[in-house]
Amino acid sequence: MNKTIVGIGVFSVIILIGGVSLMSRNSTTPLPPHQQCISHGGISMHIHPKLRIEIAGTTFPIPTNIGINPSCMMSLHTHDDSGVIHAEYPTKRDFTLGNFFSNWGKDFSQNQIFDNFVDDTRSLSITVDGQPNYDFENLVLKDDQDILIKYGEKVIPY
Repeated sequence: MNKTIVGIGVFSVIILIGGVSLMSRNSTTPLPPHQQCISHGGISMHIHPKLRIEIAGTTFPIPTNIGINPSCMMSLHTHDDSGVIHAEYPTKRDFTLGNFFSNWGKDFSQNQIFDNFVDDTRSLSITVDGQPNYDFENLVLKDDQDILIKYGEKVIPY
């Protein structure tokens, strides 16, 4: 009986050590570039696309300080409610509109914006600099882009 208790104890310790080791290894996994904290020094990429959103004909405001909290300013963030997205990084790289929505904590794809879904009567469209675009969350952000996302009633041609 004592051998069984000792065996269970040894097994439990091995499982505990393995679990702690696995947890500590996972905690050092680097964040994706769009979620990494940056400083204003050493930045070689700094672009400013502008995002506008219309839901059922009403302008949806882009909040101040998306991607910014007291301890971190992420690579993709806003400073005010103008819709200007700041994309900053130590090296040149591609960030997508989906990366920005991820930092915002909001859903966006070709089938959904926020809690609004595309269906038989509602559609979602995106224009970039006045031209239709079909990249949605995969749209690569560029300096001075004017991005307009519209969700609303489908227009059915006669």
